[in-house]
Amino acid sequence: MTPVNPYDRVRLITDRYRSSGAPIDTIGYVLEVYLDGGLEVEVSDPASGVTRALLSVRPEDVEPADELLVRLMASVRALAANPTVQLESLASMGPGAGGDELTIEFDRLFRPAVALLSSSPRDRAYMLRLADLDDWLASLRNRSDPSLWTAEAIARSDEWTKLRELASAVLLERGD
Repeated sequence: MTPVNPYDRVRLITDRYRSSGAPIDTIGYVLEVYLDGGLEVEVSDPASGVTRALLSVRPEDVEPADELLVRLMASVRALAANPTVQLESLASMGPGAGGDELTIEFDRLFRPAVALLSSSPRDRAYMLRLADLDDWLASLRNRSDPSLWTAEAIARSDEWTKLRELASAVLLERGD
């Protein structure tokens, strides 16, 4: 667990605080670190800046928000990888793992990560590339076609070629 300090931006990694207005993946700021290691975290509405929740949380219930962006980029790199690397990654996940397994981490991280980005021109361009990738993944899922998630599709389909191109565009925009 990475230590956090006052004013650090953190992400809740548990749904324990949902009833207090802070579901999993909510971004907040550490206001205080208590002697027992507990944290006081403020969660604000992104649009208005109004405080939505003031929480006392356990340190194991949060992670530094910057780690979220690091993990998002790792998931984008996995989606941009060549088919051989992607298929090897699937094989390491065990029998029965399909191509959708490669997209799960991106899906889980995309929206909370975008909330962390600034409105600078560089981040706006990066967000647009991420949104293009997210839209393409959504269009593939909406087809409800299991054949899109097979090893054959990953290796040879136009859909997966486009997915890799969109993921590569994110990396290029970010300077990776």
